[in-house]
Amino acid sequence: MAQTTTITTGSTSLILNNSSYHDFIQGNAVELTFKNSKAERTIGENGIVNINERVDANEAELTVRLMRHSADDIKLSAITNTPGITVLTGSFVETVETDGVLRLETYTITAGNLMKYVEKTVNNEAGDYMAEYVIACSAKRSV
Repeated sequence: MAQTTTITTGSTSLILNNSSYHDFIQGNAVELTFKNSKAERTIGENGIVNINERVDANEAELTVRLMRHSADDIKLSAITNTPGITVLTGSFVETVETDGVLRLETYTITAGNLMKYVEKTVNNEAGDYMAEYVIACSAKRSV
C-alpha cells in the first residue's frame, strides 16, 4: 500500500537565537542545501577502495524567504545590520502527517551566520515582496 504524506500549510517553524520566524512567502519559503557529501571514495586500480568521512558534511546553506517589511523581516534585517558577525543557532521544524500519524522533521542549526544583505526581489504574479536571507550553518536532521 502506498504511503500518504501531507505537509500542512503553516506547519513550518524556524527558530534562530530563541526568536521564532513564520512570515514566509508562499512556495519555496525555506531551503536547506547541504554543500558537501557525507563521504569521499577513492578507488585504486587493484580494486582497493578508500572511504573517508568528511568533517564538513554537515555544512549547509539555509535560504529563508520572508515577506518584505514583515515583523520577521525586520528582526533578521536588524541582525544583518548589527556590526560584526552574529552567530545563529536554532532549528527548522516541519510537521508532517503520514498515514494519519503526525511526525516532526527537525534540522538543528548551529554555528550559523548571515552571508549577504537582502537583495530587491519583486514577485509581479502575486504582487508580494520577498526578502531572501542566506545563512551558512551546520545542520543535522532528526525525524
